Amino acid sequence: MIGKLLRKSFKIDRSIRLFDVKRMQRFNVIQRNESTNNQIVSNSIIVTKKCLERIEKVLDSDEILRVEVRGGGCSGFEYNFSVNKKTDINKEEDLIFEKRVVIDSESLQYLHGSKVDFEDELIRSGFCIKDNPYADQNCSCGVSFSLRFDKKFDGDKTNFVEFNLKLRKKKRKNRSL
Repeated sequence: MIGKLLRKSFKIDRSIRLFDVKRMQRFNVIQRNESTNNQIVSNSIIVTKKCLERIEKVLDSDEILRVEVRGGGCSGFEYNFSVNKKTDINKEEDLIFEKRVVIDSESLQYLHGSKVDFEDELIRSGFCIKDNPYADQNCSCGVSFSLRFDKKFDGDKTNFVEFNLKLRKKKRKNRSL
């Protein structure tokens, strides 16, 4: 409804319309679809209840768990988990899942369809990524992985990664003017 009003109103600046469309697309991406006994499902990432329970237990109310994919590790890419303040969230590039797990749009390309979980084993305890459809092979350390080249991220109905890249290009053009 807001989008229709914005489209009809030619008095509103184009940048405001872009912001509203972006906000609506982001809402569609992170909206909760279904809940089961042991996991909470979003359109693109599954956060297990065990993970959420651990976050609630060890993090303060103003902290979030940031999940990133970085180049490195023994297989080429590695998962990185860090604790950040909620004020550190970049509203243009970060996506929030279950109010406590944050993933930037570039990392989400490699995590789409995965589970964020918490493992408590004799060898190690910590957050982990499970069932990553883009991982070809996982290292025994559980942190690094290699990519499958036969699978390409296409996103949901709205490809928010592509949308963010278009917005960045527009911002760069506006800066040079």
